[in-house]
Amino acid sequence: MADATRSQVITLVVLVVAFALATFLVVPLGSRADDDIRASTLLTGDHGAGALYQAMVTLGLPVERRHTPFIDADPLRGPLVMLSVGAVGLSRSEREGLVAWVRAGGTLMYAPGFFDPLTESLELGSHDPVFPNPFFAEPRVPAAPLPHAWTEGVNEVPDVASTFDELAEDLDHEVIIESAGGAPVVIAYRFGQGRVVALADQTLVSNETARAGAGALVVFVRAAADLAEPGDTIWFDEYHHGFAGGGSPLDAAWRFVADTGRGRALAQLAVLALALLYVVGRRFGAPRPPAPQRRRSPLEHVDALARVYRGAGARTTARRLLIGGLARRLREPHPAGDAETAALLDRLGRHPAMGPPAGRLAGVLAADGAPLDVAGAIDDIIDPGRKA
Repeated sequence: MADATRSQVITLVVLVVAFALATFLVVPLGSRADDDIRASTLLTGDHGAGALYQAMVTLGLPVERRHTPFIDADPLRGPLVMLSVGAVGLSRSEREGLVAWVRAGGTLMYAPGFFDPLTESLELGSHDPVFPNPFFAEPRVPAAPLPHAWTEGVNEVPDVASTFDELAEDLDHEVIIESAGGAPVVIAYRFGQGRVVALADQTLVSNETARAGAGALVVFVRAAADLAEPGDTIWFDEYHHGFAGGGSPLDAAWRFVADTGRGRALAQLAVLALALLYVVGRRFGAPRPPAPQRRRSPLEHVDALARVYRGAGARTTARRLLIGGLARRLREPHPAGDAETAALLDRLGRHPAMGPPAGRLAGVLAADGAPLDVAGAIDDIIDPGRKA
């Protein structure tokens, strides 16, 4: 009874855990994605930049995502877009390599990340963008585009939460969008042989801004298209948002299960199927003991064989088989008929010990005795002293 109760408790615990897991997996993707503050083109939440990337694809611009670091990676050809890097920060060697790449002629479209030392390396001063908070609205100031080829026809720019307030005094830059107080919001400038377009507030190109129909995203797309030379590719940095290439199949499978509706549905079906198999295959209570095996004794076999011979009237066959067994034990040739049987008994009759029992066997055979009498006489020949 205790074993049965224990197994039932284990089964109940397994079912509870399985359904709890299924409940976790059924959480809609949007509830997690909307809280993700990474400005990644792979995210469709408010803070992501998926709309920006898709707009460039729709316009036919050559865009790609970069999933590798800047060190020991293929060289870039075309503008590099880095939006609020934070998940995987730039290492010192990467930062130095990136700055050297821009100075040598590269084009960087950049929105500072949190505590990002790259701002000082790019002569943008110390700048920390406002942390996107999904629960409390950040203080914002009005902004407007200035006359430029990139802002032509753009009249609406959303209020911004961050501006560049500590630019280097000798930085020769052009302001594209500025706040109502005259602080730069989007600037463009030469950096060595290269070019930099810097956004003080990455939310200017976020999905939330794109859904509101603001024109800052149009300005950014025009700038990227203008800065890309023929044959260039516009690269979006995803490695430093935590989306590295070359992941393991296990990581890919987990992302499929955790981040897609089909993956969550398949996971739930698999959990329920395993729970069903466990319940169906689980035995409740102690198993019934196996039935004891019934064996026949040697006497039962002999009796059954005797009944068969008696029913078939095969007395002669039984006697012949018994005589054959006697000959085999005495290492004599198997008698093929009555004459050879008589010769065998004659030879045995001349043996000092086996002579008398051989004579009695000959008498039983002559009297057409029963097989049981024949067997008794044979036992006397094989073991003459058994009755003594």
